[in-house]
Amino acid sequence: MGFRSSNFAPDGPSPQSRVGTIPNGDYVVEITECNFVPVKNMDSLSRESIQYLMDCGDEDAKNGTVGVGDPSINLFTKFRVIEGDHSGYEILNWCLYLHSKPTALRIGREKMAAMGFACGYPDWDNPSELVGKVLMLETQIRSSEQYGDKTNVKRFKQAPPGAAQPTAPAVTVENDDDIPF
Repeated sequence: MGFRSSNFAPDGPSPQSRVGTIPNGDYVVEITECNFVPVKNMDSLSRESIQYLMDCGDEDAKNGTVGVGDPSINLFTKFRVIEGDHSGYEILNWCLYLHSKPTALRIGREKMAAMGFACGYPDWDNPSELVGKVLMLETQIRSSEQYGDKTNVKRFKQAPPGAAQPTAPAVTVENDDDIPF
C-alpha cells in the first residue's frame, strides 16, 4: 500500500531511549520506526470511506486493493529527539490510514501529508521508507485522567537548516528482482 501526500495535502505543503513527557515546544527528531498497525477497536472500512478515498484519487481504493469491510489501520510512527536537552526522548504518534468514518480518515491522511512534506518525503510506498528522515515536531502535553500526561504531536515542520542528522543509517527498502514487464 502506498501513500501520495498530494491527494491529502493540507494547504501549503541510538542513544539510550528516554521516555516520559517533555515540555511543550519544538524538537528536531528522527523517525526511528514507522509501520502500519491495526486499530484496536476492530473498526472496518465503510462504503463512505472507500468513496472518499476514490474521490481523493487514492490508488488502492481505485484498484480494489482496499475495500468495504477491510480492517481499519493506523500509521504508527516513533520519533527520537536528536537535539537539545531532551535528546534521546521518544515521541509516539498514530495517524489513521484507513477508517470507517471519512472525517477521521481525512484528518489522519492530512496529518500524514503534513509529516511527509515536513521530512521531505511526501510520497512513499512503504512506511519504512520514512525511517531515518529528520523533521521538527511541535509538541503539546495532553492530560487525561485515564492515561495521565502524554506528549502529543501538535504540528509537523521542516527541520531548520543545519539541524542534526540521524546517527544511524536510514533503513532501505529492498527491491525485488521481478522484471517490470
